[in-house]
Amino acid sequence: MMRRARAKQDEHGRVLRNAWGKTIAYSTYKALRPGKLSLAVPAPHTSQACAACGHLHPHNWDSQALLVCQRCGSTDNHDANASRVIAQRGARHS
Repeated sequence: MMRRARAKQDEHGRVLRNAWGKTIAYSTYKALRPGKLSLAVPAPHTSQACAACGHLHPHNWDSQALLVCQRCGSTDNHDANASRVIAQRGARHS
């Protein structure tokens, strides 16, 4: 029987539970090398928000691939809309 590996800790003694921190660090490193901007953007509800008017509602999903805003009626590909919402949030937080 083998012993379980010890949990890895960061420089502050906090236990590292997954590789998400490494993913962010590596992405930031790769972006900064050619002088690109790297921002951490809050992700909650990006798939439910309308990029056109900002309305946030869980029923904005018409289907898996289509977002239809309940307020303004804007329709867009679900992933394309979410990417615009993330870009807008990044512009506000920069």
